[in-house]
Amino acid sequence: MNSLKNNKLGIYNDKELSNIEYILFNNKYHLINEAYTFNCESIFSTDYLEKLHIFLFNDIYDLEYCKIRNIDSLITEANKLLQEIKEMLIFNDTNNLPNKIFELWEYQLFLDENTRTILCFLKILSKNYDLNITYNFNNDVKENYFINKVIDSIKIKKYV
Repeated sequence: MNSLKNNKLGIYNDKELSNIEYILFNNKYHLINEAYTFNCESIFSTDYLEKLHIFLFNDIYDLEYCKIRNIDSLITEANKLLQEIKEMLIFNDTNNLPNKIFELWEYQLFLDENTRTILCFLKILSKNYDLNITYNFNNDVKENYFINKVIDSIKIKKYV
């Protein structure tokens, strides 16, 4: 879907929209910390991912554009996967975490900006579960992220 047609800022220039999106996204991205919740619900649900996505992008795009694509099978499968990720973290079995995060991204739950939302979700997981991920979450996200950059960052360092 073309984000130029769906932005609520009335911007019809790709470069200008990208610049505004960069500033607004990074401000929100840096607000996220280990205690980032919405009404105390589980972070392991598509409802949570949708609220996270809305938080990140609703200043730029209409609410309907920020919601999860309404496909029941997609939502069901994504929720099952999120429960698998939860179990992995509870049992401290993170070897397959990069594959599961990639699989979650593959669902393409949103019309746009899926990678940055998954990056923010990973940041929240990292903080909540004290994962020692090699990615520096303090940096700005300076480009349209490719999922392999996110996945490659999930090299869990072993504590010595």
